[in-house]
Amino acid sequence: MVRRSVPWMALAASAVMVSPWVVRNVLVMGSPILMTTHGGYTLLLGNNPAYYREVVDQPWGTIWDGSVGGGQEAWAESLNQEMDVAGVTGEVARDHWMSARAREHIREDPRRFWHACRLRVGRFWSLTPAGIDGTRVPSVARITIGLFYGATFLLAVCGVILVLSNEADTWMPALLLVLAFSLVHVVYWTDARMRAPVTPVIALLAARAVGGRSTSQESPDGTR
Repeated sequence: MVRRSVPWMALAASAVMVSPWVVRNVLVMGSPILMTTHGGYTLLLGNNPAYYREVVDQPWGTIWDGSVGGGQEAWAESLNQEMDVAGVTGEVARDHWMSARAREHIREDPRRFWHACRLRVGRFWSLTPAGIDGTRVPSVARITIGLFYGATFLLAVCGVILVLSNEADTWMPALLLVLAFSLVHVVYWTDARMRAPVTPVIALLAARAVGGRSTSQESPDGTR
């Protein structure tokens, strides 16, 4: 019979790979940090009044470069000064402080937070370059890029439908990877480069759609 993947094996392998990082952080940072010490900053970066005012409330494509308001650098400088005045020192403590401040801003202004979430979804799955980098690209190239990614994403959606109906067990880890990255970047700072880790999966799904439905059949003895 065809052996199915066992979830606990993947979990065990992940634990073996990540545990040295956690042990290192306990020894160096004094805290069992599993991910990073800039999660609070990344959350606050995309959820603060300055960002809402200078980017979220502006037309699509506006970037945080100081063209509207003080810009990201001015905001970061004021943030560092605020933490210095409050006596918040140390990488872990500063990250926790920024995470708490981000959650405070989200609670205070849920409407603009929702608008920021929609903006992040659009930027994560953007078909063409945005901001200054986008304006430097000739119109013909921008249209070509947009058509390419549009076609690729459309084929990938077709691929998702195909594998869910025919090969869900095989593709589920890859599909969950795309879902996890997409959900994380609904809330955290986002642009198109953040989808780089899921790009190979998108390409495989698009290729699967082009390849059509699998014609392989399992024989009675378990072989294909």
